[in-house]
Amino acid sequence: DWRRLGVGCVNLQMREGVKHKAPNARSKLQRERENSSYKPGAVVIFGARQNAEWYKGSGWNGAEPAFTWTGKDPAVLKFNMEPPKAPLTLMLKAHGNTLPPRLLAQTTRVYANGQQIAEWKVDEMGEYTAEIPANTIGVDGLLTLEFATENATSPEELGVNPDSRTLGIACYELLMTETDE
Repeated sequence: DWRRLGVGCVNLQMREGVKHKAPNARSKLQRERENSSYKPGAVVIFGARQNAEWYKGSGWNGAEPAFTWTGKDPAVLKFNMEPPKAPLTLMLKAHGNTLPPRLLAQTTRVYANGQQIAEWKVDEMGEYTAEIPANTIGVDGLLTLEFATENATSPEELGVNPDSRTLGIACYELLMTETDE
């Protein structure tokens, strides 16, 4: 007796005596993120299929080959790390969505666990730095960084091209290192 069952399968084969484990539904990237913690000195890379995916929260556009643009809302990164004994130096390699003389820079406020630690004028490609006080990161080791750009706009609104995405700063690499007290 052969029947076709409406289970949405293209092809279903059943064999007697063959045991299979159900595949793990979580992706390799999800498993790595769950097991990952940030160690000072490690470089976070924002290009497509790079480790920034482990830390990204809301506020990001899709990753491009070498970088990721922040969007209209603050771009969030979440880290789990050993609480530092000394302040951390944050370095972000980035450039802004600019069109001189109309839009000279992206004013970007940087927050660590809700505390503003810097205000950058992000224009040309550069390394932008800020100090994260050691006491900003609690005993739980959680650190949330936010990058809020107040002039984020689309290339379409600037008359550059038809890209309607709201773009703030293009992030390439991030690094946090322990500083000497």
